[in-house]
Amino acid sequence: MSHTLYRLLKTMLLAATAFTSTCAFAMYNDCTAALPISVNLPSVNVPANLAVGQTIPGATAAFSIPVTCTINPGGNWYITVSPSAAISLVPGYSDVYTTTGMGAGVGFRMRNAAGTTMAPTSYVGTPSTFDMGPAKLGANVVQGTFELVKTGTAATGSFGFSDFMHVPNSEFANGGSAASSTISFRYTVIANAVASCSVTTMNVAVSMPDTRISQFNGIGTTAGATTFNLGLQCDVNAKPSVSFTDSAMPSNQTNALTLASGSTASGLGVQLLYQTIPVQFGWASYSYTTSNTPTTTGVSLGARSGTQSIAFQARYIQTATSVTPGTIRALTTFTMNYN
Repeated sequence: MSHTLYRLLKTMLLAATAFTSTCAFAMYNDCTAALPISVNLPSVNVPANLAVGQTIPGATAAFSIPVTCTINPGGNWYITVSPSAAISLVPGYSDVYTTTGMGAGVGFRMRNAAGTTMAPTSYVGTPSTFDMGPAKLGANVVQGTFELVKTGTAATGSFGFSDFMHVPNSEFANGGSAASSTISFRYTVIANAVASCSVTTMNVAVSMPDTRISQFNGIGTTAGATTFNLGLQCDVNAKPSVSFTDSAMPSNQTNALTLASGSTASGLGVQLLYQTIPVQFGWASYSYTTSNTPTTTGVSLGARSGTQSIAFQARYIQTATSVTPGTIRALTTFTMNYN
C-alpha cells in the first residue's frame, strides 16, 4: 500500500470517528527529532550597572534541532508555548517578551538562524508561537537563539517555560505527540554580584596587509597575520570571556569569517586568533546539543583588573580550491560574558 493511500485511508478513518473524538486536529507520526530537549542556561547574575534592555551576560544559548520527516508536512515549523499560556510584549519594549513561568525583571528575545529577532505569531487565537521556517521532506534543522534581557530589578530563583514543536494541524516534530516534541528553556538568577568590565573600544577596524595569491596553496592555508587589541576597563578580579558572531552569516559555526558585502575577492575567509588558537564563531556563548550538553564558543580571558588591552590576531585563510584576487571585508560582533 502506498504511503499516500495510507494517509488518505487514515484521514477517512479520522473523519469517520470525528463524532466521538475530542481531538481537534489530525496529527500524524511521520517525523522524528532529537526531542525532548531542555536548554538550561548556566546560572546568571544580573549586574546592577547593566542598562535595562541589554542582554544579560552569559544568558544566551543557541539551539539546533535535527528533524527527519518521511513526508512533506506542507507548512512551517512552530515552537508554541502551552495553549493555556501566551507570549506578551514587555511594556516599553519592541522586541522583548515574557510568558508564564518567567521571573520579574527579566524578559527574553528569540532569534532565528539568521540572528533576526522574531515576534510571536498567533496560534489558535493566542500569540503563543514562533515561526521557525518551512518544514520539508527528509532532513530539517530547526535553529535559533534564546537570550535573556534585563527589564528591571530581577527576581532571584529558578524559572522557565516549555514549548512544543510542530507543523500546525499536520505533524509533531517527534513521535506524533506534543509531550515527545518538547523544548524547554530554563534559567536561574543568582544574587551574588559578579565583577565585570566595560568595553573601551566599541568598534575596531583592522587593516590587513596586501597578500599575493601565490601565498595560498590549498584549503586551510593562511597568510597576513595582523595584531589588533580590544580595550577593557575591568573591576578587580573580573573574569571576562568574549564570544564572536559572524555578522555576514550569524549561523556560521566554523573558525573562518565569511566575506561580507563589498568584497571582490573569493575563495578566502578571515580567522581571528587568541593566543595562537583560532576563535570558533557561533550564535551565542553557549550552544546546546541534542544530549543537553552545552558547548561554549566563548574565549576565556582569565582574571583581569583595571585597564586592559587584549591582543588578538586576524589572518586570511583559504576556504575554497581556487582563489581570485580582490578586496576582502569581514565583520564580526563580539559579546562579553562573565563568570
